[in-house]
Amino acid sequence: MRCERPFCPDCLRDASVGFQCADCFGGPVGPGMRRARRGVTVAGAELAERAVLVPTLIGVNVLVFLLTAVQGGGAGADQIVESPVYGELALAPWLVTGGEWWRLLTYGFVHLGLTHIAFNMLSLWFVGRELERVFGRARFLVVYLISILGGGVGVMLFEPQGAAGASGAVFGLLGAILVMLLRLRQPPGQILFWIGLNVAFSILVPNISLAGHLGGLVVGAAAAAILVYAPPHNRTTWQAGGLTTLLVLLVLVATTA
Repeated sequence: MRCERPFCPDCLRDASVGFQCADCFGGPVGPGMRRARRGVTVAGAELAERAVLVPTLIGVNVLVFLLTAVQGGGAGADQIVESPVYGELALAPWLVTGGEWWRLLTYGFVHLGLTHIAFNMLSLWFVGRELERVFGRARFLVVYLISILGGGVGVMLFEPQGAAGASGAVFGLLGAILVMLLRLRQPPGQILFWIGLNVAFSILVPNISLAGHLGGLVVGAAAAAILVYAPPHNRTTWQAGGLTTLLVLLVLVATTA
């Protein structure tokens, strides 16, 4: 029997997924409903009781936004760009090629206005909490950060005007959920709808970094594939090697952009 819910973290176990959690089953697990190793997810992590990193990341983003708003004298985009902190953290490809490589990550923590940060933080809250529980905190953080890097590389290649915001990371988490559902042979229709809607939004609305979003989506999906398709034997070693390889590829692309 398989879980009827499309994204139930208590059913997202290692390879078999041949059982349901108590909630999906409609009551206590009976004798015939044998559980796999309790707490071991498809990514090889222990199932966390609650998300910790997601609210922490949201808090960091909000604090940085408040700092840039105070420095710039307001919460609008025109004021934010006047902030010295924004000037040091935002992704400016011409400065990255000049040696300021930290911008490929730090741009994901600065936002241009209340609408920008509100949309990204709400998306991170709804998309990230259960994924953090399933991937485990360390793996989730790696996927989040490498998705930011992937979005930054996309900007370096196709959008020389630069970018800011956590959208690349959010798109990376959407890609990670899609890969996880495919790995578990769960229906991907709902997440595909949301990915398509967000891509369309990125195309139709001006001044949105389409390259950053797609870069985050692709890299987040690739990182998740490394995590959930790693062989069970020596899983952690395979995951570390695969993620390191992905990181090296991104750095090489960024240096040649």
